[in-house]
Amino acid sequence: MTDVERPIVVTVEPGGDDDLEPPAFLIRGVRSLLDEGHCQILLDVAQLSHVDSLLLAAIVQVYVSAVKRGAMVKLLNPPKRLRELMTVTKIDTVIESVTT
Repeated sequence: MTDVERPIVVTVEPGGDDDLEPPAFLIRGVRSLLDEGHCQILLDVAQLSHVDSLLLAAIVQVYVSAVKRGAMVKLLNPPKRLRELMTVTKIDTVIESVTT
């Protein structure tokens, strides 16, 4: 198994008091990993305290980008609010979440 075939864990951290940076970080970071050929990306979102529709949209965007390239994105340790948003929008039926 090569380095790009192994799952890579990306820790999504709060961008400050208002957590505005994570959506942009997700999009840039995951696209960069996909460009490098990584095909299994695990987004550890446990540290996010502010979850809103912008973050959810960014997660969907990186998921779609990954799938189009034949790659996989999963969420690790999503906080309660993110799990709730994913359930209400039914995104949890498409994007897999793993709690460790």
